[in-house]
Amino acid sequence: MLPPVEEAAPEPVVQPGPTPAERQAEDDARWASMAEEIRMQVLQRIDLFTDTGLRDQLGARLQPIVDRASADLVATINQHVGDLLRTYVAEAIEREIENWRRGN
Repeated sequence: MLPPVEEAAPEPVVQPGPTPAERQAEDDARWASMAEEIRMQVLQRIDLFTDTGLRDQLGARLQPIVDRASADLVATINQHVGDLLRTYVAEAIEREIENWRRGN
């Protein structure tokens, strides 16, 4: 009888670590993801600043300009309305004088 054959324990399969190129690709992907997150945060903050701060600042700085422009516009409208009204009244007076002369 032959002696029993002992089976050798299977050697553990050694998984090789990532190659330098694979590690670089993982690093690049992590950096790209982080950069995208930072970009989004910056854009959100710019949006928030534009919505609140910039609108308020522009409003405060432009208000005197708008007030002056409004006052100038009102003055111009008043002048033109006044000119039209004076012209209309003068023409009405001239018609009445002409009618009065024809009647006498």
